[in-house]
Amino acid sequence: MQENSVPQFILKEKLEELIDGQKVHAVMFYSFNFDPIFFENYVMPLFVQEANFSDLMIYNKILWRKYQKEDKIPAITVYCDYYAKATESAPSLGYDINCIQVPNQKNYICNFHPKHIFILVDVKGAKASHSEKRKKLIMVTGSGNITPSGWCDNFECFSIQEIFTNKVKPNSVKRNTIQKLIFQTKSLTISKGNGNIQENFSDDDLEGAERKINDFLKFVDTDDDFVQNRREKNKAFYYHNSLFQNFNEFIKTHIPEKETIHTIEIVSPYFSSDISLLSLLNKELSNPTIHILVPRLKSNQVNLLEESFKKMKVHGVHWCNWANPDLNKEVRDLHAKMYRFHGDKKVYTVIGSVNFTNPAWKKFNKMDNQSNIESAELFIESDDKVYNLLSRLSESEIEKLEFVPVIKEDLEFLEENTLDRNAPHLEFTLDWKEKTLFVQSEKKKDMNGFHYHNLFENCKVRNNQLLKLSDVEMKVLSSNSIIKLEKVINDRKCIYSYYPNHKNIEVKPFEFKLSALQILQLWQKLNQEEKAQQDLLNLIQHATNESGVFKDELLIPVSILNEMASYFNALIDLEKFLFPQKDPKKLEELTYYLFHENIDTIPFYLKTLEQEVEQGKHKNLYWMVLQIIINNIYDKAKTMKFKTEDEEVREFKLNVAKQVKYLKKRAAYIAQEIPGMESKQVQDWVIKEIKRKEYA
Repeated sequence: MQENSVPQFILKEKLEELIDGQKVHAVMFYSFNFDPIFFENYVMPLFVQEANFSDLMIYNKILWRKYQKEDKIPAITVYCDYYAKATESAPSLGYDINCIQVPNQKNYICNFHPKHIFILVDVKGAKASHSEKRKKLIMVTGSGNITPSGWCDNFECFSIQEIFTNKVKPNSVKRNTIQKLIFQTKSLTISKGNGNIQENFSDDDLEGAERKINDFLKFVDTDDDFVQNRREKNKAFYYHNSLFQNFNEFIKTHIPEKETIHTIEIVSPYFSSDISLLSLLNKELSNPTIHILVPRLKSNQVNLLEESFKKMKVHGVHWCNWANPDLNKEVRDLHAKMYRFHGDKKVYTVIGSVNFTNPAWKKFNKMDNQSNIESAELFIESDDKVYNLLSRLSESEIEKLEFVPVIKEDLEFLEENTLDRNAPHLEFTLDWKEKTLFVQSEKKKDMNGFHYHNLFENCKVRNNQLLKLSDVEMKVLSSNSIIKLEKVINDRKCIYSYYPNHKNIEVKPFEFKLSALQILQLWQKLNQEEKAQQDLLNLIQHATNESGVFKDELLIPVSILNEMASYFNALIDLEKFLFPQKDPKKLEELTYYLFHENIDTIPFYLKTLEQEVEQGKHKNLYWMVLQIIINNIYDKAKTMKFKTEDEEVREFKLNVAKQVKYLKKRAAYIAQEIPGMESKQVQDWVIKEIKRKEYA
């Protein structure tokens, strides 16, 4: 730190620097608010190295399917608060998402409020023999949520650590502090928010990113809540989480009794309406001087009730600006949470999610359920190396302050249950392959009186219900997979939003169209990846309007009949690409092109061409294409030899056979609608010529 300054950086750029171009193995987020569109288009691209994402969501969705096929996407898990997540759009990719409903006592609000990022990444240049020793865990603790405000707009505060292994053999029984956090947080999902948190878990209860990070942490020893940075031995931090203890106990534990705290600096955007926390600090720390940063908005107005401001001033609070005048010029909403306890010998700095509010300072207790789940880190510095962050306002400056009413709908501010928090604890699973939605709950009564909102003809919700998706519902949910339920409570319609689990997401339909010819054009560049991606980006840019919305009608129409002979060659290019004489394609890649839904796959192409046929176009072409794909691609896939004939290979060949059967049925139907093609003899002759590739 420089004198009277706070180091400033853009979080995304700082994480890019720490990842340093290395492979990311797992990523886990804890957040209060969660915006899936922002996450998938701004945050997730950080974790795929050498990726070429754009600011066009449609293009990014295509790339995500491609990177999934290439196994370039790390395991990703997100935890957020159910009531603070975005309610108008759901995640569109296949990462794990857990929306926590923290159990609350009547008239109280309890939030899942920690903000963490855990990134398990390779260490550049590491040559250790054990795989875990070649990795490091980047741990971010702070105040920013996974939203544009939390990452781009607000004034936020973060602590960033790099944790390395310090053991040769893994701990098989004892868990360190961060492992305990992972298991305790996981318990909130298994309890389904009913307050009965399961205390004991095995590693088998973890999945995806959680399991990989936990496996790494088996090689990291910590002393209770103390974590030592191996590379900077003088730098250590103590970890706080309200699942373990309340905030006041945490502070008392790590500030020695012999240390006299003469000044406390507090940075918080939200405050309780009473003065109980001020009284607690004065009692526990012998009446220190308390400096609090004025919680300003972008408008420079104060985000605090004037009555509360004056009450706190009467009880000894010195309201402040930043000591660094440059920070006072920042046009940002204050959302950082930071405490600095100045003693005679040391300064104790706490950074995290803990507002200066009663629910934030309490321990989460499943018996009374009156507190948030919060997290923070405490650092200890020598007094001669630190400085004051805050500077007192003069009375004349205080008189000029403008106050605005605190937004009552802000869940982070509220302490009383004035909003509807009666969402049932349900789990939805969308199976894109089977075209079904399954719903289940631990309690049947959770379903009582609930109906689907604008889905399934608003039918009732029932436990263990398996609903078949119609074409309309497939189209709606492929565009936005949010599941909404409605119920009339006290003569008021209440609507609740859910993020479903995705099963077989690789065959999820796209919500936009390309022409069959445009797909063929892409196939002609299968071995020119960079050129193909640029052509695709240009195509989507042309079809995206000024509001960023993809419009099929903006695509330039091209007559496929005029280009038929030329673009049959694209099918040959595809065949050569899938079945090269040297270096045969892996099973995963063949599965992608033959069965998945993406811009460059056969199912997507056939569906597009079929839609054109349904409009009365290109029946001859469609029949011909079906025969080429059946005989020269799927039949070849069916006879391929693999090194091992395991269950995955057998399933692949079974799917090939099913697809061939379906496509032959489609071809036979279309042939009857083509003059001169009704004869089986004629069809067999054409198929024979196709196999000889005379069509090229």
